[in-house]
Amino acid sequence: RSYGQSEQFTALTRLAAHSWLASILASMDEPDRKALKETYEDLCNLGYATRCDGNQECYAQFPYDAGLFFGGALAEARARTKRKAEKPAIDALAELHRLMGRIKTRPNPYVALLYADGDGMGKFLGVAQTREQHALISEAIADFSAQVPALARASDSHAIYHGGDDVMVACVLPTAIKCARDLAKAFADRMQTLVRMLAQVGASVDGIVPPTLRVGVAICHIMEPMNFIRHSAKQAEALAKGDIHGRARGNALGLRLDMRSGPIVEARLGFGTIGADADDFASMETWIEAYSDEKRRLPARTAFDIFQVSERLSGLQLALAAEDAAAAERSCGLNPELNIRRIGEAEFKRVIARSRESGGDRAIADDLRGALLSRLDHLRPRHGDDLAMAMRMLGNELILARWLTAAGDHQLPEHGGDA
Repeated sequence: RSYGQSEQFTALTRLAAHSWLASILASMDEPDRKALKETYEDLCNLGYATRCDGNQECYAQFPYDAGLFFGGALAEARARTKRKAEKPAIDALAELHRLMGRIKTRPNPYVALLYADGDGMGKFLGVAQTREQHALISEAIADFSAQVPALARASDSHAIYHGGDDVMVACVLPTAIKCARDLAKAFADRMQTLVRMLAQVGASVDGIVPPTLRVGVAICHIMEPMNFIRHSAKQAEALAKGDIHGRARGNALGLRLDMRSGPIVEARLGFGTIGADADDFASMETWIEAYSDEKRRLPARTAFDIFQVSERLSGLQLALAAEDAAAAERSCGLNPELNIRRIGEAEFKRVIARSRESGGDRAIADDLRGALLSRLDHLRPRHGDDLAMAMRMLGNELILARWLTAAGDHQLPEHGGDA
């Protein structure tokens, strides 16, 4: 499972800060950029920071853990050195404080952990009846495993473990979805090639569906214990394995956001290229683009407005279920279920119509409004035509997209960003 010299594990703080650091370093003049790196190098030598020089120097632009950039970490470190009267550390931390004073933002303190596993591998292994066929399967799985570190690095992420089809990767948040899709495609391509090779050596593969990859990505605060983050990633992978009705499907990405002092937000995106799955990633890409720094076409509050409509609609549905038919007709007229759905649809359209581009008074663009309406229509059949549930799932997608685009903590909805 491992051989040679293993690489240093990259600190989660460095992965969480990656996008923010790239932006900050690009905006700094050369003297300040040099001073920042030299100061952090001094802090490493003094034991107040650590180097991140593994993963084939993927983080060479700033090869340090970046932990002192988060929250009150710098203030806490300064207080500790003053109590101990450690002059070199006091001076280095004071210089870092001076440099940080010129930077108005701080990195998003959330990081992504990816866990992936193969779908249908047990059944597929039963295809092999000879030593040669077993060898082909083992070779294909090993080939995929060998690709994992490079595929992770292509998304600025770091592979922690890759034992066959069992994979764990610490991800940079904005590229976590790309990493998931790259891994799933590489696995699917290798398995499809394997099926053709097995057929050539006499294996009975008629009607056999090649294995696919299910991937879970958990978005958690960097201060959460690693065991908690890993458990959250396993929960996200379980979401990818089956839909809300418990049917095992796999071949999907499960996204799970564990907000500190907040709700768990989940979404499931299918890797399929036809049918409803084909729309999943296209829609998520639309939401991510709409929230990006360059566009700012969608305010964070839109998702919460959709949740409010969903809650009101659920309340009407519960009230209808509690009333007898005569009372329901008095409240909602003939065919109360239909009228409640019409109320929900009208309220949803009203929320979308009144949404304004972030930081302005202009209504969101027609194409974005149409994409929101279309996505709701796609989600309804998946949830038994439960309009309230479909709205909640759409709201979840929007919140996840917002987190995935937030390089700095000021952009997070929980901090009031772009409300």
